[in-house]
Amino acid sequence: MTEDGIIISPRLLLRKVRYTDEAQVFDIFSNQQVTEHYDCHTFTAQIEAHKWLQWNQALYKQKGLGGFRWAITLIEDPCIMIGSCGIHTLNPQFHSLEIGYELHPDYWGQGIMTEALKVMIQMCFDENFPIILNRITAITHLQNNASINVLNKLGFQEEGVLREYGFWKEEYHTVRLFSLLKHDWLIPTIE
Repeated sequence: MTEDGIIISPRLLLRKVRYTDEAQVFDIFSNQQVTEHYDCHTFTAQIEAHKWLQWNQALYKQKGLGGFRWAITLIEDPCIMIGSCGIHTLNPQFHSLEIGYELHPDYWGQGIMTEALKVMIQMCFDENFPIILNRITAITHLQNNASINVLNKLGFQEEGVLREYGFWKEEYHTVRLFSLLKHDWLIPTIE
């Protein structure tokens, strides 16, 4: 990762989200396919995208210790955000954090999220990361097979089901918990 937070992979450039991404953020989160298994409601007004961006800007000011979100862009067009991925729930004492991600449906099925998470995870396990990291977790909706497949490709292990773990969209949600340990991290080949 560069000083300005950029991560590059063969097809992608991950960068900080910025206020100029507002239209793309709204396009992504106003799509019910994206929010179907997500812990937020489907955006219906542009102001929601602006508030999402404000929240991310506040995280950046904490120097990554509260979390960090990258805009996922194609390397040939880094101004257009097609999704995002990030880290949150950092626990320096336990050497752990959680990841989250979403991608516009126009880019599903192309291995983009797997590629983005691969370079993000590699950066997290790097010695220069702000905390010593041993464990990364991810939570998915029970039926979110696309997300489960991405995690499996990256070597995450399913640890179990957390009954009524979350509350969003006015109901309790049971989720699957996945983890990846540093000593299990083998940089996967992206197909």
